[in-house]
Amino acid sequence: GESALDQAMGLMNHDGETNIALLVDKTIATLVDKLKDIRLILSSQEEVCERHFLEPEVLLFPDELSRLHSGLLGFCNGAFKDNPFQELPPLRGIYFCSGEQSGRTALSITDTTSRLGSRELPGTGHGLFLHDFFAKILPADRALYAPTRRARDWQRLTGNLWLTGFATAVLLLCILLTHAWHANKTAINTVAPEYKQTILFKNDPVADTAMMVEFGAQIKRIMQINREWSGPRMGLNASIRLETALKQRYCRRFHEHFDADINNRIEGVIAKGGWHKDNADPAVRYIPFIVRRINLLRARFDGADAAGLAAMPDPDYALMLFGKERSQTADEVFSHYKNAYIDYLIWQTDVEPLNRSLAGMQRLLSNFFAENHGDMRWLVTWADRHLHDRVVRMNTFWHGTQPDSEMATVGPAFSRQGQQLIGRFVTEELETAVGQSLMIAQPKAQFAAWYQDAYYTAWFDFCAQFNQGPKLFAEDADWEAALEHLTGDETPYTVLLERLEGELFPPLETQTQTQAQAWPSLKPTPETQEKYGLWLTRVRNFGIARHADVGALGDQPAARQILDQAGNQMSGKTAFAAKIALGAMEQSRLAKAGEALRQYRQAIAAFSGITTDSRYAYKIVRQSFEATPTEGASPLHTANRALEELAAALAPAGPPVDISGDRDPLSRLLKSPLDHLWQFSVAQSGCYLQELWDQEVVVKVQGVRSSRKRATLLFGNEGLVQGYMRTHAGPFVRQSSSRGYYPLELQDAHVPFEKNFFKYVQQGRRWWVASGGAIQESYAVSITALPTDVNAEAHLKPYMTRLILEHPDGDTVLENKQYPVERVFTWLPMNDGDVVLQILFENLALSRRYSGYCAFGQFLRDFSKGSKRFKAKHFPEQLSDLRRIRVDEIEVNYRMTESQAKPIKRLLRAIPQRPPGTIVQCAKPAR
Repeated sequence: GESALDQAMGLMNHDGETNIALLVDKTIATLVDKLKDIRLILSSQEEVCERHFLEPEVLLFPDELSRLHSGLLGFCNGAFKDNPFQELPPLRGIYFCSGEQSGRTALSITDTTSRLGSRELPGTGHGLFLHDFFAKILPADRALYAPTRRARDWQRLTGNLWLTGFATAVLLLCILLTHAWHANKTAINTVAPEYKQTILFKNDPVADTAMMVEFGAQIKRIMQINREWSGPRMGLNASIRLETALKQRYCRRFHEHFDADINNRIEGVIAKGGWHKDNADPAVRYIPFIVRRINLLRARFDGADAAGLAAMPDPDYALMLFGKERSQTADEVFSHYKNAYIDYLIWQTDVEPLNRSLAGMQRLLSNFFAENHGDMRWLVTWADRHLHDRVVRMNTFWHGTQPDSEMATVGPAFSRQGQQLIGRFVTEELETAVGQSLMIAQPKAQFAAWYQDAYYTAWFDFCAQFNQGPKLFAEDADWEAALEHLTGDETPYTVLLERLEGELFPPLETQTQTQAQAWPSLKPTPETQEKYGLWLTRVRNFGIARHADVGALGDQPAARQILDQAGNQMSGKTAFAAKIALGAMEQSRLAKAGEALRQYRQAIAAFSGITTDSRYAYKIVRQSFEATPTEGASPLHTANRALEELAAALAPAGPPVDISGDRDPLSRLLKSPLDHLWQFSVAQSGCYLQELWDQEVVVKVQGVRSSRKRATLLFGNEGLVQGYMRTHAGPFVRQSSSRGYYPLELQDAHVPFEKNFFKYVQQGRRWWVASGGAIQESYAVSITALPTDVNAEAHLKPYMTRLILEHPDGDTVLENKQYPVERVFTWLPMNDGDVVLQILFENLALSRRYSGYCAFGQFLRDFSKGSKRFKAKHFPEQLSDLRRIRVDEIEVNYRMTESQAKPIKRLLRAIPQRPPGTIVQCAKPAR
């Protein structure tokens, strides 16, 4: 039919065959075979069978078509031959067609042709086999094949673009899904496995709190990841669901273990002991915790966020749970309890447990004020525990080397910081917790009055005991360094006075109306003024005198404003009211106080160097001992006069008042540095006097062996001891008929001379007087030797007694052969030789030697009664020989003229020995 003529006739080169001959052969063979198949099909049709006739052209067409093989092959070989000038186009296929039918048909079989004859074609333009070729094949291949390789390359790149786009979209979707899945998995894995299930508590508050803190941290990590999610979730919300589930589990476990029965636990503890006034521990532990929990819950109900709740005061869970026995580990853990509780408040979606907790806390607070009548003195203990590292101790100022735990302290509650802590808690927290209730009005007033008195008492007592500070120095070197520090401007006493100004009076240059009216107020009441008004007045006046510019006070309104503000610190109707107002510290008194303070500082500074230079200390002390207190220019007297003038200037206006330490320890604080420096200076002077004694007395008589010479050198005319007493020790020593020599005392200090020193000086003076003021060059004594006797039982008697007075130029000898014999002995003090007494028996000689100072005088003293009995034991070396001859006692007899012997014996009795090595104990004064 006509439709068959529209179909294309040919072969598509699907395999990309580049061998042209093979492609032509394959095309012709394929077409011929196909045509033959068609011919058979046509031959078997019913119409042809009935006619028994088939067109000859049909039968011959396959063979005629095969005739084109050689021509087509030649054409294709030429057309698709390699050409260096152009790119060889690919052969996509071979198709046969006819665009115009004209001319005559011709057959290759001649005999048949002659019989059939040729036929003239109609000359039509109806194309055969062209329609589908142009409508289907060429349009389909036009995009696949271009006449250049570049076109083929581009076709390869873009031909599957749609598939690439689809694959890219699928890949992107997979990436997003993978990213969302991985991000969810990462977020989920940030939570430790033990927190993904119900956590088990250990019933240990520290461990359980740490567990909840870590649980909250796990939740916050996954919350952070969810908030910072960077891509689409693609429907994967596992991390969000886990976050929600963890928050619910956190709130449930926190409520069950920490919050559900906390009110009952507190009530149980209180039920055992109650709110006792004498026991502040229950109130310290529970009331701040209750108050702050109430305020946190109310803020949560008012819509506060986590940051707002975190800015509120911390309910001290450790203090509530353990009291003062809390440990450092517990403090570190419980410091995060507030954050854990805030997490619970923020994440808790069920308000019913929060309402129950709030109601229970309010009930406990009401019970406290009902049972305890609102005694609020426990606030002092509470403030001390919170500010435990701010205790004012002695070592805060002295910086000693010894512990000061047994000395006076000022608790942190009685400081400006403690006052502000208590005030903020009561006015900002407690009042907020009780709301509009008036139940704390009376307790507040009672506490404020008590607190003010206790505040001033604490500082007053601390000042009264401040002089115990020197006991904090165990080593002398440390105390000496502290003493040198006392001569400067920054001393423990001045630092304490500056601290007093800050603690008793707010700094005037920063004072505001709010600070002046702070609760609990320190503005003295009449009762407080009666007790501490004088002290407060003098402390404040001292501060004004210390800070004011005295020379320009009258011309400076700012200075006068300081005085006006200072006056506002005092109030009342007693005699001490307004003691530091402008009228009580007028310019003239302020000028006197400033001048006195300047002179006092200069006098104290003059003591600098006393710890390292004993000579300088001696100079100051001697100057003070020699001068008069009223006119003397010594640092001691100058400082004392300055203190008197300063005390008069600082005293309240009006009649004189008692400023003793019992009413005002300020006087002791001002005078104590002078006392310490003076006591040490006197001790140093003693050390210097000891050095002078060694140098000018002891050393100069060391080589003198003769006692008489030494005594004369020490106590004779212009003797060393007399010179020392007159030149060096004189200002520190007095003499009376009743007491003899004694140390002079000045301002409770004296040079600590040894008692034996004064005895030695007195002995030397007596000796000098007893010796008549001089010693003769020689003394003559007539001695008569009488017979020597022994006990009656003795077998032998001595046959001779010999007395020898040794002398370098020749000995004087008196021999007694048992009959009286006399001789004159001449004794020369300049050659004080030994005296030897010999008792001679047959084959036995006994000897007794008198040596040392005035040996001849010693002999005369022994025989002052005319005889002396010697026992056998007096001669230990000959004791056995004496016993053998039964000699137990020997009586030796000498008679001498007493008037001749007495001057020599008198020298013996009064002679002083060697000078003592130590006359002053060089010891530091007791602290």
